[in-house]
Amino acid sequence: MIIERIQVEGGFLDGLDLRIANGLNVLVGARGAGKTSVIELLRFCLGSTALTEKGAQSAREHALSILGSGSVAVSIATGVESITLNRSADQWTSTNTAVKVTAPVVLSQNEIESVGLSAASRLKLIDSIRPTAQSSSREEERLLSYIRSQTEERRSTNQELKSIRAKLSELELQVKETEALKKQHEAALSSIQKAASQTARLQQLDSWLAALAVRGAVFDRALQSLQQWRNKLQAQFAGRFALDTWPAAAKSKDDPLVAARGFVAAALANLQAAEQEAAKAIAEVNRLAAENTQQAVQYSTEGRELRRQLDSLKQGAGEIAKKLAALQERIGQQSALRELEKAKVQRLRMIQAERKGYLDQLDAIRARRYDERAKIIKDINAELGPQIRLSIQQAGQNSEYASAIVGALRGSGLRFNEVAPMIAGQMSPSEFVEAVENEDVQALADATGITMARAARIIERINEQGVEGILTAPVEDGVLFCLLDGKEYKTTEELSTGQRCTVVLPLLLKQRPLSLIVDQPEDNLDNAFIVDTVVKAISQRKQEGQLIFATHNANIPVLGEADRVIVMASDGARGFVRYAGGLDDPASVNAITSLMEGGIEAFDRRARFYHSREGHGAP
Repeated sequence: MIIERIQVEGGFLDGLDLRIANGLNVLVGARGAGKTSVIELLRFCLGSTALTEKGAQSAREHALSILGSGSVAVSIATGVESITLNRSADQWTSTNTAVKVTAPVVLSQNEIESVGLSAASRLKLIDSIRPTAQSSSREEERLLSYIRSQTEERRSTNQELKSIRAKLSELELQVKETEALKKQHEAALSSIQKAASQTARLQQLDSWLAALAVRGAVFDRALQSLQQWRNKLQAQFAGRFALDTWPAAAKSKDDPLVAARGFVAAALANLQAAEQEAAKAIAEVNRLAAENTQQAVQYSTEGRELRRQLDSLKQGAGEIAKKLAALQERIGQQSALRELEKAKVQRLRMIQAERKGYLDQLDAIRARRYDERAKIIKDINAELGPQIRLSIQQAGQNSEYASAIVGALRGSGLRFNEVAPMIAGQMSPSEFVEAVENEDVQALADATGITMARAARIIERINEQGVEGILTAPVEDGVLFCLLDGKEYKTTEELSTGQRCTVVLPLLLKQRPLSLIVDQPEDNLDNAFIVDTVVKAISQRKQEGQLIFATHNANIPVLGEADRVIVMASDGARGFVRYAGGLDDPASVNAITSLMEGGIEAFDRRARFYHSREGHGAP
């Protein structure tokens, strides 16, 4: 992707119409002329993210203050066509929304200084060089979504299982009570010889009512399961999954995905047909349930009448029969509950197995990601060492994981700020969740060194709150940037601002071949480092992609062989382009020597360099 042009309407840069060359573009001019404003409007329009959260907020505020109620348009070449993006404070449009634009890397001076201080920003910088960063991130998010969903289902299924087992325990007690009542009932009925036929009929009705109650429970569960299934089918069909349009950039005459699109359409039709059949099944079960209820009402009515007759003969026998009937009806559900318990246990095992499969895939993605990062760091160390040295620790960043534990323990009375880092440092999310879900107090105590009583309280609390956020909490690799200072290496947290820039800037210039936009990289750097390191990196980098620099240091455009020099100026109310042209154009030379630090010296150094090459027979 190449940035070709930026146009601005309204605000401080109203009327700006600037064309940008491939290779190295350098914005020069006095302070306040609008160099940084051009860069921040490019970032704003192209949707480039910052390496730090503070940098992102500052960049947006800067762009909006410069733009006001106006708009900025940026034209880019994708290799197939030219696309123009237009953005204002509240609207963002594109001349071709089907083409996904890869945003360039944009860095302000403050970002260069602060990257070394943030673990997340250091990792983001390494990932900006990693080619598979976006695809692996999408795959990880997909797996985390599955894991989160299955963990939620596991928790609800486990709660249902506990409820079923509690009911079964109650029924066991009621079975014993029923046996005693039967004996009392038989004794009472033996004294009522005249009511023998009514008693037989009542027993028959009670037996049928118990069976109808079991049927009713089965119908209710069937309706619940069918409705949940239908809802899932509706959700799948409503999602209207569709494959992306085959891009023109793929340079294929026909769409190779035509057959696949047909299969997708067939699958959607099948989903709709399945939902319709599910609706029919629901209607059928509703009919059966209604018939069952009607029959139960009839039997109950007849039973009440018989009991009234029996009560008139002997009140005590009727009361016992009524209580016995109620107990028998409840006990009649026991076999159905046993079957339901078995089904829930089986479902729990399936969820566990499926979730473990996804967790294994997630571990594999994270392991590959670590290997890719470690390879990048190894290559960087070989190129920039021994002066600069990078290191990586697998799963070294667990602050978000620890925060998820804190969130679950907050309000429990436990010292969560002390316990959470201890757990996060000793157990992976999956290990910790396994101990919590299995209520394995010993495993938690052994891993962390806390007491059994404390471990039990932690497990109880987290099971109450749920483990979804903990299991899917990000656990990232930790990256350190170090600089050889004398005889020892110091991390970027220990370095001065200038030393941090000395470490970070060469890494920024190693971005993959996309457009790279940098604002004043020379601040806090000595001139020797700019000449020996920064200019060298720019010369190598511009062969792979477009560069746009705003700078006050003449060595960057002169020794970096700028393809286009853009001179910015301001009348106090508005910034504008005074001149844009090649490096060797007289106007460019005059602007660099008069406006930039070390302009004459930079051209002298360049002349000496070329003279040296000619003296050695260079072409």
